[in-house]
Amino acid sequence: MMKMSNTPINDLKSVLDTIQSGVISINNDKFLIFYNDKAKRIFSLSEEFIGKPISGIVRNPKILNFIEQSMKAIENQNEITSFEEDFFIDASQSFDAKVNFLKVETSVKSKYLIVFNDISSIIQAQNSQREFVENVSHELRTPITSILAATETIPTEIPFRDIIIRQSLRMNEIIDDLLQISMLENNAVFNLQKEEISLSDLILSSVETVKHLADKKNIDIEQPKDFNCCNLKVDISLIQNALSNILKNAIMYSNPNSKINILLSSQQDSCIIKIIDNGKGIKKENIKNIFNRFFREESSRSREYGGSGLGLPIVKKILDLHNGDITLDSEIDKGTSVKIFLPIQT
Repeated sequence: MMKMSNTPINDLKSVLDTIQSGVISINNDKFLIFYNDKAKRIFSLSEEFIGKPISGIVRNPKILNFIEQSMKAIENQNEITSFEEDFFIDASQSFDAKVNFLKVETSVKSKYLIVFNDISSIIQAQNSQREFVENVSHELRTPITSILAATETIPTEIPFRDIIIRQSLRMNEIIDDLLQISMLENNAVFNLQKEEISLSDLILSSVETVKHLADKKNIDIEQPKDFNCCNLKVDISLIQNALSNILKNAIMYSNPNSKINILLSSQQDSCIIKIIDNGKGIKKENIKNIFNRFFREESSRSREYGGSGLGLPIVKKILDLHNGDITLDSEIDKGTSVKIFLPIQT
């Protein structure tokens, strides 16, 4: 049963009575107007809360900040985002929710709706999938290590020896990538180890890790000299991993005797790293999927170049954890340009 104040919102009542999401409504002064039964269970509400400030009802600072920022966004006609949060109800019940905020115009005055969508089953499925991947990856590592060790005893002139070693190493690479992306997605146990570093030092160390790959194809990696546009506070190991992944892709898909350019700049509160190659390029229709797990543009190219299909998803996750971003432009047979955005340390 919908709990309402004396202000009638009959158009909404018939709809909100039927949904399973928690819904509360506030006015411009952030006083509670009504709530539905799901919201009552989430926040232990009763009739006496009607007309009271929302700050005394919803005691989650993240939600209160979200409400504040959403109201300002509406006033400035900016886009409103949503966010996810874990809600503790009692000792035996909690759930994960996606919180949305919207404005409703009525004949009297504007009202605001805050909707809490229960996504516990989605989170549980994701956790189960992650645990499965971790368990399978660990179980696979031991037999693959044994296969590699046994293959080393096969005489080098046996043709299939190199094939076994190459494919076993590729399986190890896939396992490593699976474990890493699983770790990065497990926010409950993963903590960034942030340290200060200059952008130029970060680039220098990242290039050093892939130089041997570039040398094999006689590819020149050009980077700015004495360039230090900004300082960063990042998990250095992870960001080096991300940059190395991008550079490895650039090397992998570039022709021998070609060039890769690294350009550095700053824009407002971000450092920008631009990596440009003159390689095979990516079809326009595939760019939107390039950060999806296991996405491979063409099976024939996948067989030729190898890789796990997890490199770019790992890069995206690392940058997300740092409140950064990545964009990609590409043209077939002309090359690819990747832009990485990282917050400047202030």
